[in-house]
Amino acid sequence: MNILSPHAAGPRRVAVLVGSLRKDYYNCKVAQALAQLAQGSLAFDFVEIGTMPPYNQDLETAAPPPEWTALHQQIKRADALLFVTPEYNRSMPGALKNAIDVASRPYGHNVFDGKPGAVISASAGQIGGFGANHHLRQALVFLNVPVMQQPEAYLSNVAGLFDDNGVLVNDSTRISLAKFVHAFSVWIETHTPWCCTRLRSERRYLPGTPFEVEYSKCSALSGWRIGWMACAACAASAKPDRISFSLPG
Repeated sequence: MNILSPHAAGPRRVAVLVGSLRKDYYNCKVAQALAQLAQGSLAFDFVEIGTMPPYNQDLETAAPPPEWTALHQQIKRADALLFVTPEYNRSMPGALKNAIDVASRPYGHNVFDGKPGAVISASAGQIGGFGANHHLRQALVFLNVPVMQQPEAYLSNVAGLFDDNGVLVNDSTRISLAKFVHAFSVWIETHTPWCCTRLRSERRYLPGTPFEVEYSKCSALSGWRIGWMACAACAASAKPDRISFSLPG
């Protein structure tokens, strides 16, 4: 399924942050497998986090480290976020947490804000990085990243899923990852503003309440959704509220 935005000429761009720094480690292979499965639907843009200077508020100046600036710019260009992570001590790796801290600062300039995301974890053990997966999700809630809930993705015994050339050879895993990519494509479109030229809206009462809300509809979507939708150009100049309440006269 090739899901394109109404205002874009190609697939949605996804910034991919891989928690492992080790060359050719399993999570890198998982990310590459996802990229191959997503061809034609999503364009993966891998983010380098291994050389990122540790976050230090003292460096929040007019001339921050160039790696920080590059990270901010790369995330800003993305339509969505994909996190692929191993588990270290029941949490995400320090390099990944550092990249998240850098991209969310300085205060009021969180470049993750509002971008739809997904998390997949993989480990050589039996629980597939479950602890890291959910610790990462906890941080993303605070950063206002709407993270895909289903399907969840925990890859266990990952060492046996790839051949010596890094090719995914496990058929059931390939099917599961293909379903994950498809669901993520749909999730991105569900949580990304659409083009204003195809938008109409109206105010309605919430059933059984005295509150009015703004409902919006794009001709590319079926049904109405609560809240404003706007194209990227409009959002850049004046970010609209997704939902507005008002008491009737």
